Amino acid sequence: MDFTVSTLYDRETQALRRVREASVYRDKMSGWAVMTGSRKGEDVTTKEPAAK
Repeated sequence: MDFTVSTLYDRETQALRRVREASVYRDKMSGWAVMTGSRKGEDVTTKEPAAK
């Protein structure tokens, strides 16, 4: 699983990219569920100036 979380501040936008191992399975109610596991590599944060 590879996802990015963006946080908006007054002066900049910070994007945190995370890569995790995950398992997808059917739960007791026959719905899909995700179980996250260990991280793969380091989390990476980038910063960009705020859009005007």
